[in-house]
Amino acid sequence: MDNPPSNLFDDISDILSFIKKITEGFSCSTYARKCADKILKRSKSDVIVLLDGDKTLTMEDSSTVFGYSTNLYDGNFYTGYQTWKQKEEFRRYRIPDIKSMPVPLNRHICCRITKDSYILTSGHEEIWQYIAGELKIPFYGGSEMSAETKFYITKYLQEAGRKVEAYGDGMNDYFMLKQADAGYLVTKRDGSVSRSLKGRDMEGLIYV
Repeated sequence: MDNPPSNLFDDISDILSFIKKITEGFSCSTYARKCADKILKRSKSDVIVLLDGDKTLTMEDSSTVFGYSTNLYDGNFYTGYQTWKQKEEFRRYRIPDIKSMPVPLNRHICCRITKDSYILTSGHEEIWQYIAGELKIPFYGGSEMSAETKFYITKYLQEAGRKVEAYGDGMNDYFMLKQADAGYLVTKRDGSVSRSLKGRDMEGLIYV
């Protein structure tokens, strides 16, 4: 019998750890409900703006600050398992002391921030806490902030009678953008879109 791939046992260990996390309460839909409830308590208007973080509010991934490059996302649905595993991988890196804006902002999108704007990101929480503080808007992130979570936050806000405008750049935002009353797809500098969206139905999305 051939020897199993060297990373097979690591993958099995990760999956078992994730299953244990689920038994302890990990849930993207439950987290989405908590985020939506907090947003509703904060919001003052009928229109809520949801903003992705990396490559939407910023020009590049914030994880470049500490030398991280993900290999978890393959262009498919960005699952809770993937966001959980990414956060676990973040633990292996030392985060530098941040005293100034760590990555360039996308001014074209930042100018659209309103009083009822909220960041939804699976990026590193320490970095986004700093960025959100500089922008003076709340953010929600962590290991449960998957594509599914963003979709459900949007849906729960709409069920509460709010209109949602959403901004995002890739597959992790796709279902949020499609569900939103107005979904704004942030393009690259050359006007192209993320390769993770190749073959997806883009009807109704507004390119910015």
